[in-house]
Amino acid sequence: MNHHSDRGSTPLISTTLLLGGVSVPRGILEFDLPEEEPEFVTAQEAGRWKSAIEEYDNWLRNIVKHGDLPELEYSAYKACRDKLHEVLNEDSLHFD
Repeated sequence: MNHHSDRGSTPLISTTLLLGGVSVPRGILEFDLPEEEPEFVTAQEAGRWKSAIEEYDNWLRNIVKHGDLPELEYSAYKACRDKLHEVLNEDSLHFD
């Protein structure tokens, strides 16, 4: 992924747009296709991935919080949710 355009040193990430005299922050990602097609597709699908992981976390949360489970099953679901949060935190990823 390029962070600068080939037309000079104009940054493509953290650019600013002027709308009605008001500065509005913008971010633009640029990919060299077809070489960076997998990265491009990943960027396009990022919102859906986040939504799917958040839905999975909520499912685990509901089971742990409201499920009437034997202790072994409860521990297994809680361990899965804890591991999910650990992995997300290691990459500084958050649902908010």
